[in-house]
Amino acid sequence: MDHKLDTNCRKLGNNIWAVIPYIVAFYNGVDMAYRELQSPKIRLNIAAIVVEEENGVFDYLRNSLKDPEKVRGNSIALAGNFWYQQKDTFPLDSYDAVISMTT
Repeated sequence: MDHKLDTNCRKLGNNIWAVIPYIVAFYNGVDMAYRELQSPKIRLNIAAIVVEEENGVFDYLRNSLKDPEKVRGNSIALAGNFWYQQKDTFPLDSYDAVISMTT
């Protein structure tokens, strides 16, 4: 979750944990939509929620912005590089995909 989204979430009592149920509910809805697929069969499991509490930690997002409404095409490659560098904290075999949620 990027810093701007984190800032907006703090409106819920200045407690980042207050937003977690909303994120989980959102991705539960996504899981329900994909559950209809049979081939390939897809199920979403949230392994972790990482929050950018300090602006700029997720530099791959900042460096990918084309304007406030768009990101550059290289954002996927930059995200891959960023999360690979975090492999000591988030082992590569502990997840299948990373989803970056922004405002």
